[in-house]
Amino acid sequence: MSDPLLLNLPKTGLAGLKQNWRHDLIAAISVALVALPLGLGISIASGSAVPPMAGVISAIIGGLLTTFIRGSNVGINGPGAGLVGVSLIGVVTLAKAGGGSGYNHYMAAIMVAGAMQALMGLLKWGKYGELLPASVVRGVLAAIGIIIFASQIHIALDTGFGKASAIDSITALPSNIQNINWPIAFISIISLIILITHPMFINKLKVLHYIPAPMLVLLIAIPFYFIFGLPEEHVISLFGNGYMVGPKNLIQVADITESFNLRPDFSLIGTGVFWATAISVFLVSTIETIPSCKAVDKLDPHKRLTNLNKDLVGTGISTIVAGFVGGLPVITVIVRSSLNINHGARTKWSNFFHGLILLALVFFLIDEIQMVPLAALAAILVFTGIKLASPKMFRDTMKLGYEQVVIVAFTIISTLQYDLKTGLIAGILITLLIHLVKSHIPINLFFKYLRKPQYLVSDDENKVILKVKGISNFSNVLQLSKQLEQIGYGRDVIIDFSQARLVDHSVLEIMKDWDDKNANEGGTFDIIGLDMHVTTSQHPLSLHVLPPKTSLFLSKRQQKLKELSAKNKWTFDPSVVWSKSRFRKFMMFESRPIEFSKNRIKGVLGDSNVKWEICDITFDEGAFLATEVHQTTAVLVLLQDIDLPRFEIEKEGWLKRILDFAKREEISFDDEKFTDDFAVKGQNPEKVKTFFTKEIIQYLSDNNRYHIEGNENGLLVFQNYRFASSTEVEELLQFTKGLVDTITNKGV
Repeated sequence: MSDPLLLNLPKTGLAGLKQNWRHDLIAAISVALVALPLGLGISIASGSAVPPMAGVISAIIGGLLTTFIRGSNVGINGPGAGLVGVSLIGVVTLAKAGGGSGYNHYMAAIMVAGAMQALMGLLKWGKYGELLPASVVRGVLAAIGIIIFASQIHIALDTGFGKASAIDSITALPSNIQNINWPIAFISIISLIILITHPMFINKLKVLHYIPAPMLVLLIAIPFYFIFGLPEEHVISLFGNGYMVGPKNLIQVADITESFNLRPDFSLIGTGVFWATAISVFLVSTIETIPSCKAVDKLDPHKRLTNLNKDLVGTGISTIVAGFVGGLPVITVIVRSSLNINHGARTKWSNFFHGLILLALVFFLIDEIQMVPLAALAAILVFTGIKLASPKMFRDTMKLGYEQVVIVAFTIISTLQYDLKTGLIAGILITLLIHLVKSHIPINLFFKYLRKPQYLVSDDENKVILKVKGISNFSNVLQLSKQLEQIGYGRDVIIDFSQARLVDHSVLEIMKDWDDKNANEGGTFDIIGLDMHVTTSQHPLSLHVLPPKTSLFLSKRQQKLKELSAKNKWTFDPSVVWSKSRFRKFMMFESRPIEFSKNRIKGVLGDSNVKWEICDITFDEGAFLATEVHQTTAVLVLLQDIDLPRFEIEKEGWLKRILDFAKREEISFDDEKFTDDFAVKGQNPEKVKTFFTKEIIQYLSDNNRYHIEGNENGLLVFQNYRFASSTEVEELLQFTKGLVDTITNKGV
């Protein structure tokens, strides 16, 4: 059966504006409230020569121009924090080579980088973005995060430490602790506490869902303009010491038009320094834009696909325009795109509205913007840098295998010690070296397999089987992608890696992405042969290398689930399952891509012969730089003879219903207490209300712990964002059995 989400795609163009303007406008407001402080922060972090409004100009251009020439549906365009490191180094280097502040030369380099990106899209070379190993990209972004942190930590604490390399800035931090300006540091500490704790309180205080953390930081930081008397230079006594504060601790900006007075200077275009800067801007922009576009596609509830080449053309042209008027490069930014989708955006008009709102904000709030302490913006950038190079990133990488941590660390060190291009090359070389060592084959044979992997395609009982032989890693993913394109979407496909000597993380990521697109067209997908490989991690996307694996280790929890299944005569399969087409059509997973499922238990409910299956599901909230990985244990009940409406229900308060109004209106019932206690949503309200009889309402009122969804595939029931214990599995099944009995007994 066709997915109703795909049959009811939002309209495009002016018809889409008329149909979806409310949803897109409300999403755009939240996005603009994030884009304003980030745009200011990215500009200021890029160096004193960069106009403070440069990042905001990029966001405005990203909304008002890029919207109409790009390939994305619900992505957000603007400046990226990843370009801070390139800007810091590029402006200083160009200033030394050409004199002046260096920013006029940097504007010219930005325009050339934009032209390179647009040309890449016109030549349809967007696919070559797949050739970078995933761990190398993580390493580059982590190195950029360290550069951002190092450039802002001394500003956040106002230690007085001057400009230096990232390594020197970090190593100088301990010796400069005694120079901390504590009134200014207090603003930074409060700001960091808000940024860290905002996600913790967002579900308890629903209003925070629509006040993004960066904007909340600005709102709370502005009063310190008055508390500390920052408009005038003076000394504040604290802890028995005097601390100098004043206008130097504030954003210094006249108005948005100050950047327009600058003109790009192409006088250095014949030098190596100029081209090194332009290429660095081009590489980082591409590294951020391509994965971000793919991540947006995963989050889009309607599963629309971005035309990567068109998006590169759109961001490239916009970057040329931004460089000409004094702005920073324009890219697709995943954090703001994730926020846009999560707040109900449906079409590209949300990106346009976000640019329009930003334009209004900077014209009407220019005086208020100048009240923002630099420490607050520095704290936002420090937090951004920490997230890019966070311990969590290393922990998540470690889950993929220790060799991935080696690749990330080597890339970080090379980037910090030399530059971005050297870091990329070094990361690729160390990845190939690790693959060579792990494959346990001679070097000549390794590179032969690398250059010419074998692909054998055959049809077997209406299924397409693609057998992969040789080395399958990042360097030949385009060849594998070509094979999959020839097979086409909407087919029942099996990928056989049993004769692949090595399968790396990048290839398995491509497989996962292709699975999503194939499922959107009604196809199925599975991978076989990986159980014959050895890995350095239990993660299904880790590096897989022959020879075969000798045993399957069960954890204590898996052993308990196995025993529970045996006692109840259920079937238990602990292996990873790649196909997730049944689960992905539920509302829960519309914008939360499923990574994989495992520990699958199957059985029948009592004497009803109703089949069910329960499994552990690992899924993403957000994507790329904004990814949060979650787990749940969910039960799927197959009610094939019952016409279930498409609905979701959970116990929620009145404030959440008000805030959700723009996304999907809730359904009201005659039973006012049930309406007050539960949030019920669905595409056909009348059908949903008919389905929820008094008996079902009473059962749910008595057992209200679970999140429940229904559609043509059956019922989905789960409770927590964590794996359930064996006892909780029994309780979940008991609740589900009672619910199914209530449904079936009412004769729907």
